[in-house]
Amino acid sequence: MKYTHIILLLFLSNHMLAQNIVLDANTSFFSPKGTLRLFGETTVNNVYNNNKHYERIGEWKKVNDTIVWGIKDVQLGEINVELFAGISTNENNSVVTIFLDNQEQDLVVNSTISLQDFQSQGIASFNVDIAGTHEVKIKIKSQNTNLNFGEIEKLIISGSAVNGASTWIRRWRPAATHGSFLSNNNINTEISVYKLNILSTEFDSYQVMTTEFGYIGSSNRGGSLGLTGLNFSLWSYGANDELPPHHELSHLIAVGGKGNGFGRYGHEGTGVKPRGFDPFDNVTSPNYSFTIALRKEPGSVYNTYWCYYLDPVTSHWKLYSSGKTFNDNGDISYLNTTGGFLEIVGPPNNSRTGHRTRIVEYKGWRMQNDGSWNVINKLDPAYNSATSLSFKEWAQNSNGDKFIFKSGGFLLSDPDPGIIELSNPSSVPSFLQGSYVDELYEMPADFRTLEPELISANEILLKFNIDNLGTNPDIKLFYGTEYGLTEGIVQNYVIDEAWQEEQSVSLSLINNNLLSIPVVNLTPDITYYYRLRIKNDEGITWSFEADTFMIDSIILSNLEVEGNEKVLVVYPNPTNGELKLSFNDLNIKKIEIYNSYGQMVLFEKTVKKELSLKHLTSGVYYLKIFSSEKTTKIIKIIKN
Repeated sequence: MKYTHIILLLFLSNHMLAQNIVLDANTSFFSPKGTLRLFGETTVNNVYNNNKHYERIGEWKKVNDTIVWGIKDVQLGEINVELFAGISTNENNSVVTIFLDNQEQDLVVNSTISLQDFQSQGIASFNVDIAGTHEVKIKIKSQNTNLNFGEIEKLIISGSAVNGASTWIRRWRPAATHGSFLSNNNINTEISVYKLNILSTEFDSYQVMTTEFGYIGSSNRGGSLGLTGLNFSLWSYGANDELPPHHELSHLIAVGGKGNGFGRYGHEGTGVKPRGFDPFDNVTSPNYSFTIALRKEPGSVYNTYWCYYLDPVTSHWKLYSSGKTFNDNGDISYLNTTGGFLEIVGPPNNSRTGHRTRIVEYKGWRMQNDGSWNVINKLDPAYNSATSLSFKEWAQNSNGDKFIFKSGGFLLSDPDPGIIELSNPSSVPSFLQGSYVDELYEMPADFRTLEPELISANEILLKFNIDNLGTNPDIKLFYGTEYGLTEGIVQNYVIDEAWQEEQSVSLSLINNNLLSIPVVNLTPDITYYYRLRIKNDEGITWSFEADTFMIDSIILSNLEVEGNEKVLVVYPNPTNGELKLSFNDLNIKKIEIYNSYGQMVLFEKTVKKELSLKHLTSGVYYLKIFSSEKTTKIIKIIKN
């Protein structure tokens, strides 16, 4: 009787110690991902998979596509890996390989009734001689066709080595790693420059400079393919926000590079970005390093930004894009809040690379608005966003001259490092000295709007000073009675320039760098907006502002004006502060300006052809003009 009890106790003890670990679709990763995809989606509370649960792994087609799981707290001993899968009829007797780290065993698989008829396809056994974290992997070794090989339900892991072990649960892709960059002088930064170097070249990643308006940076394609494209995203409004007024939309002013164009994006929010040009297309081998510069000119109505890149072929600065964002609070501030951002994008059903660590190096410099340079020598990690979902780390490299961002992998995050200060910050490089700085102010074309010239009551001559047309220029004038931005996109990425009128401009109209464009069939007493656009081999350049003109007819009486019409032109309207008047032979006696409450804010008895409104706050004003002919004209003025 005692003997029977001993046997029973030993039996129960052994079975209590025995442990199985189930590795399913929800804890799997793809490396490389290829065509692999998860299926059988339901909604659950699962932050590791964006609140999704999946039943199986499918689209398993290619020899090199590998499915990976992590196991932590593995002990010394034996591990058995049993595969449960549905195999295509065409792939009967094909071979898959099971890996435990660098150990491998082959399994010959048998076809099943259907791909969702999950059956045991055999067991691979391994010995563990190093305790800790281990990876289990599976991939196709040989196949009869290049069609769908099969689908995987799970792996069951058993053996003495997994007693006390558990599955490494990581976010389907690494969580984004943020950090703010600081220098000894963080005031009035006009230009911020960053050099990025990708160390995890084999894995896809998106590494950028974060700004107050969006992102600037490039994507690494992974698979040793190098960088592709450059991003310059100007945010306009959030995905759930109402469409703001037209004039408050972000808009591009210029793009550099042949074939580059004006585009838009919409996801978490809506904005504009260049499309059609890749600075890395001309490199002869995969490139994993890039240098970008961001310049800002603050304004009370719009903030203007320029993005330049250090050309990997010529080692000179080239414009990528320039654009404007609406300054909704009117504050004048510079580039004092830039940072770094390492992200991997994609949905949980196929972008499953959270098991691999991405590593990026940053270094940078800042130029103040007085022209002086200083080194970005401090990093403030956004540690409060670090969770158990993904490994994150911020540090400096061994030389003490670069910051390091890490994200992803079967690792545990370190404690908050606090502010990281470089021990050996780099001096200002040669590409930020001398004539290189001038390149950070260059545009594909250079021109400025001059004062229009009145020709008649329905015709005006618009004038521009042309400093640089670029190569193979094409000039167009856009105008109309509605305020226009630049090229925009209405929907489905279809370009709509949204101007009422456009006019191709002949190069023959340029004389001694002066471009004069006649505009006819105009209507008096109406404000017209206009902008010039020059396309060339170097890019596209628009007028920085939508300038205005108005032909204002002052009629004395039917008998007096017959054959002797007198006109008045007031511009620009809206104005940033300087208002100009053109009135030919009209005798203006005095001018009064009233605010929207009817209060007089300016009186001019000695009439000049220029009025300064800079001392007035932004808003609507009414210009009241008195002529010697006892005629009064009231014109609405918008002061930006």
